[in-house]
Amino acid sequence: MAYSFTTAELDTVIAELVELRGRSRRPMLVAGGSHASADPEGALALGFDVVFAGEGEGVWLDFLKELLETGKAEPGVRQGRSQDLDANLSAAPRAGLFPFPEISRGCRGACLFCQTPRLFGRPMRHRSPQVVAEGIRAAMAAGHRRFRFLSPDAFAYAGGDLKQRVAAIEELLGESRATGARQLMLGFFPSEGRPDTTEPELVDLVRRHCQNRALVIGAQAGSDSLLRRMRRGHTVEQARRAIRLCREAGLKALVDVIVAFPGELPEERRATLDFVKEGMRDSGVSFHVHHYVPLPGNGIWPAPPET
Repeated sequence: MAYSFTTAELDTVIAELVELRGRSRRPMLVAGGSHASADPEGALALGFDVVFAGEGEGVWLDFLKELLETGKAEPGVRQGRSQDLDANLSAAPRAGLFPFPEISRGCRGACLFCQTPRLFGRPMRHRSPQVVAEGIRAAMAAGHRRFRFLSPDAFAYAGGDLKQRVAAIEELLGESRATGARQLMLGFFPSEGRPDTTEPELVDLVRRHCQNRALVIGAQAGSDSLLRRMRRGHTVEQARRAIRLCREAGLKALVDVIVAFPGELPEERRATLDFVKEGMRDSGVSFHVHHYVPLPGNGIWPAPPET
């Protein structure tokens, strides 16, 4: 029995494991996904026999081959290998599986609240426009019409300077539209943008080629001192600029902020709330206010949230 689960599902998984391990003939228990990847030894301690950490495409196939050939598998942690994203589509047409078109993995940031660098590494890797479009074409043939791109940072696609990123995103959207797809969503869940990579040229590409009339911006705090401790790599003023760029392009800004980050001071929380009020009053921004959740594998685990 294979589980792929997040930290938010941990209590449910533990309850099921208690029941499964009590059976006279229990199945082999296998774990993967973000929680198991971030805390593989902890997942073993829960009672899983085999735990997959990180990118599982290659090691999962190795495991299945071992199981089919020998009828058993060595227990323990199996560490995934960094994948060449162009080696596979982000869809699995033969299995009828068409998730969000994944265009990037990894993140150049090292934000202390986030698991992504632990799961996929800090250098970003990207799927080429042609391979992304091939996956979209297969999904179109299966009847799908709306495509939300998946990336930790939409406007960092392909890397490089602004000129290179503009050219790469224009090619990505052009190749995707050439498949006949018209409902493309970039800079929106699940490919939000960062304030420091949001630029007028990139916002204009979204306005001209994508269906979404809003951009999601990860501001995360209205206090520069708190942003520094989060290791965000941008300032409050850069977040205000990103909001302004959205408004000037006729797009709505949806802005993420986090409260109760470990070590957050009362005056820093007040600054974040003032930033929220300012954006709602002056720019018509909608805010997603998130309560900090401890996640294994982030830079401050297991520090609890502030009250």
